[in-house]
Amino acid sequence: MSIQKNVKSILENIGGKSNINQVSHCATRLRFQLKDTQIIQKENIEKIDGILGINIVGNECQIIIGGDVTKYYPIVQSEIGEVKMTSTIKKKRSIKDFGYSFLDFISGTMTPLIPALIGCSMIKGLLILLTQFSLINAESSTYAILNAASNAVFYFLPILVAFSAAKKLEVNPFIAACISAALMEPSFSGLMKNTGDIVNFFGIPVMMFSYASSLIPALLSTWLYSFLWKFLEKKMPSSIAGVFNPAICLAIFVPLTAILFGPIAYYIGNFVGDLFNSINGISPIIAGIFIGVTMNYLVISGVHWVITAICLNEFALNGYSTLFGYWWCACISYIAIALGAILIAKNKKERSLAISCSVVALFGGVSEPTLYSYVLRNKKFAIPMAISGALGGALAGLLGTKATAFSMATVFTVSCVEMNGSFITSCIVFLAQIIVGVLCTKIFVGKSSSISFLSPLSGKIIPLSKVNDSVFAEKTLGNGFAIIPSNNKVYAPFDGEVVSLYPTKHAIGLKDKYNHEILIHIGIDTVNLKGEGFKLYVAQDEKVQAGQLLLEFDAQIIQDKNIDLTTPIIFIGNQDIEEIKLDNATAKEVLLKI
Repeated sequence: MSIQKNVKSILENIGGKSNINQVSHCATRLRFQLKDTQIIQKENIEKIDGILGINIVGNECQIIIGGDVTKYYPIVQSEIGEVKMTSTIKKKRSIKDFGYSFLDFISGTMTPLIPALIGCSMIKGLLILLTQFSLINAESSTYAILNAASNAVFYFLPILVAFSAAKKLEVNPFIAACISAALMEPSFSGLMKNTGDIVNFFGIPVMMFSYASSLIPALLSTWLYSFLWKFLEKKMPSSIAGVFNPAICLAIFVPLTAILFGPIAYYIGNFVGDLFNSINGISPIIAGIFIGVTMNYLVISGVHWVITAICLNEFALNGYSTLFGYWWCACISYIAIALGAILIAKNKKERSLAISCSVVALFGGVSEPTLYSYVLRNKKFAIPMAISGALGGALAGLLGTKATAFSMATVFTVSCVEMNGSFITSCIVFLAQIIVGVLCTKIFVGKSSSISFLSPLSGKIIPLSKVNDSVFAEKTLGNGFAIIPSNNKVYAPFDGEVVSLYPTKHAIGLKDKYNHEILIHIGIDTVNLKGEGFKLYVAQDEKVQAGQLLLEFDAQIIQDKNIDLTTPIIFIGNQDIEEIKLDNATAKEVLLKI
């Protein structure tokens, strides 16, 4: 399927242009801000060839694509044209809603900066590496020029963040950028001799700080500035708005940021830093293990942008970050399982995916393809990722870690993280994590196991390759088999829990006590019946026993509409089933070798 067709299918299944408030992209995902996420046809999107997954956070729908996202985004823009934020029906907002809004603001602000962060961090890592081996003189003009290229996004981060946040909030981004730029202008910065010096503004004390590389003041000032800008646009006569609105905003928010937001950010940063240092002081090893195991899951949820803000603030205050050093080690674990996936791949398609994930992880520091292709689709990968992350975090805590630059975790940026004050030690830890992660992937994911369960339907059993649907036939969702039903009743194949029911009643997902998840999909394209001819006997999250009746379907209604009744039985996320054995006499028992 072409990218053009993929985009059309994505837009159709998220509710069309009329449901879109805003669209952007990061290194691997299309990010749609939607008016209504309830109408998303998630199952249909997951079937699209080339789509790695879908994640819904608050009002944001994230379509995970991988490196090709840059090819998708221009086509999406051309398809939807200009979209304007429109108000939805107002309702009472919960604390959870405000939490999603906060994460959405942080994520929407930082996501457009990812290419610059990646580019600068790669140059920073290579520059440190070149100086480590005396291939470039740190006193030379060549070093100074490259160093400027590597530092640009971090030094001028307040200006870039303000600009990006203003675009997210749909106010004038140039005024927001000027507010932050004013606090870095030599006339202002020259007032500070030492951090904490006091100057005055019309008699009001102003505590002086360096705003280079800071993040929180820009976020706070831009957020509040957006309210004033929108108020002035409504109230100020259009004949004078173009002159007075910018002047008023600058005159108010430059002093206000210096008087209020700078000190707030300084004390927040100190508090968070002291809190982390206290926890780290109790046991650096435990702190390292905790971060090493959990951080990759925070990337999936979007909470990592809050941690990013804390790390950047730590860099601004200290010139280094211990927290980011632990986080950096956590990132090595997904490189390890991507490389391990190459070893356990059972066919050319799986090997190609594993190599692709390994390349973007090892050389680009991009985690999402690995997380969505492996960890979220096959829970066995969580074990080697946790072991590798825990090992890196524990060694980082034991040896004492300093990240000297904010950099994506790649083979080129090992030099940005010092362990025990030694680049060589960092390389050893990097290699140890990779080796352990690859071996654990081979041991815990590559080994075979047998599963026995009842066939959920009576009928003729056929291989997936003969199913007239490419998503099932190519095992995109997972391996399994299919049944051409001889009756209309579907039974539970094992003791377990109902983990997914669909409004159209045409499919049901079950999970057993070993976390094996199975999808029973009645017919091909039966979703179009919108529930007609189906009757459910179970509910979401209900516990079921092997042989319990789950649902019935009216075969005559389905066949009258020329819909194929072939029923795929899929082990979700498991493409590695080596063998399917059936009791040929009764076709009631299935034995899988995985």
